[in-house]
Amino acid sequence: MSDIEAMETASAPLPDEAIIAASQDESEQVEQEAETPEETEATAEVSAEAEDVDEDIQVDEPEAPKETKNQRKRRMRRERELKTEGKLQDAQQEITRLNQEIGGLKIPNYNDFENPDDYVAERAAHATQRTMLQADAARASGSVQAAQAQVQAERQTAISDTFDEGNGSYKDFNKIVRNESLQLSGNMLSASLEAENTSDVLYFLGKNLDEAARISSLTDIAQVIEIGKMSANLSSKKNRTTKAKPPIKTLKGSSGSVDKNPEEMTNDEYRKWRNNGQ
Repeated sequence: MSDIEAMETASAPLPDEAIIAASQDESEQVEQEAETPEETEATAEVSAEAEDVDEDIQVDEPEAPKETKNQRKRRMRRERELKTEGKLQDAQQEITRLNQEIGGLKIPNYNDFENPDDYVAERAAHATQRTMLQADAARASGSVQAAQAQVQAERQTAISDTFDEGNGSYKDFNKIVRNESLQLSGNMLSASLEAENTSDVLYFLGKNLDEAARISSLTDIAQVIEIGKMSANLSSKKNRTTKAKPPIKTLKGSSGSVDKNPEEMTNDEYRKWRNNGQ
């Protein structure tokens, strides 16, 4: 027997081994065919149940804080101001561009042309282009003036709204804030108008003229910072006052007045305290 024949003989499976291998292949194929429909249906049911569970789960989103009337007016005014400021900036940039373009126009030189007619035509084109650019610049300048006027109008509206709010909170608001001795710079007023408690800030400045004078002597940025800190402090104090518990009523009795916490009172003491000692 040759070496090749010996290798083929050694690698060929024995009869019993071939039968066992064929039997295993058939068993695996039967198992796969038997399990496929049922497993598919069961998997679909599980997936459907999982989707139902996901749909049932609802995440409660926190409610946004309600906007007060003054907050809404301030927000809408600020949105209008931002839109107007954007138009103003665009118009100013357009004017700068047009002026640069006008300044860059080169007047035709007669010596650069061999034909006099070409020179005349170029001068006419130059004059036409310059006129058109100047007209565009004039329109942009008009847009700037209109935007500036609208900004001032919004500012006056904000001041008017502040006085309406302040007069509703303080009886002497108009007198205090319009005091000629009050040193109130433009930056201080602008920063106050951006605060959530504008009327409180202006009233405090009017009641504290020395503090107002001190702030007005600072740099522009420092003035804005000081007004911001003042607004926060006034708001904090106002919140503490609002949330403070009412004072404990005095318990009146035959032996005199007694200050006592209602939680520590007896039933009879609490009844008398609730009825003002009667």
